[in-house]
Amino acid sequence: MSFSTARTGVFPHLIDTWRADTLDELADKLGIEDKQAFLATIERYNTLCSKGADEDFGKDKKWMNSIKKPPFYGIRRHLRVSALCSGVYINANGQTLDENKMPIEGLYCAGNLGGQFYGAADYPFHATGLSIGRCFTFGRLAAKHAASLSGGSGKIAESGTTTVAASSVGSSGNWKDGTYQGKGSGVFGDDIKVSVTIAGGKITAITVDEQKETETIGGVALPTYIEAVIANQSTGIDAVSGATMTLKGFTDAVNDALAKASA
Repeated sequence: MSFSTARTGVFPHLIDTWRADTLDELADKLGIEDKQAFLATIERYNTLCSKGADEDFGKDKKWMNSIKKPPFYGIRRHLRVSALCSGVYINANGQTLDENKMPIEGLYCAGNLGGQFYGAADYPFHATGLSIGRCFTFGRLAAKHAASLSGGSGKIAESGTTTVAASSVGSSGNWKDGTYQGKGSGVFGDDIKVSVTIAGGKITAITVDEQKETETIGGVALPTYIEAVIANQSTGIDAVSGATMTLKGFTDAVNDALAKASA
């Protein structure tokens, strides 16, 4: 397999995809020691496909396809992140619930351990800050609830704020007319390159000349960021959910261009 554009961050030694004409051969190529268990697992899955119901893991039947027709492909997954994606049930206060969905006194759960947040057995990598955001949110909710109980203080101390692009070259507004280029680092370490047009001392247009952001997240957010910067005449704008790193790369690129307009 070849790609027209080389990607950064690829580890060749972790590319571990195999093709085989039989399941026995595939098991050998993948280095599976308990081949009988491997074949039995596939046979079980094929049986469930015939039934049209995944009785083991609850997969939607529209995604169930029997593994019968060669060639067969197998990918040996290398552990990169260890996370529990389907934790115990909790309520809105972060309290752990028992089998009757009633709160267990004194027991709270925050972060990935709390609730069926992901809805599956896989962890999404496309939403930046997803895990830590849940930890912050439900940790705070659990603390507030615990403090409200008998024996608690009734309140919790909170300080500090989180801001995005707090310091902004764009807020100065002292720019010379012209079109200026700038760049910033995107989600994958690739450059986000922009051209910023100044007319009458104001930002009148921004074009993204180059970017390799995730098409359905960062790519979708970029037009919103362009509109916001032009409307506010500043790069101190809010992030679209899931596209915070794209925002940073974009505003860094715009600030780079505006710095040249201020020179």
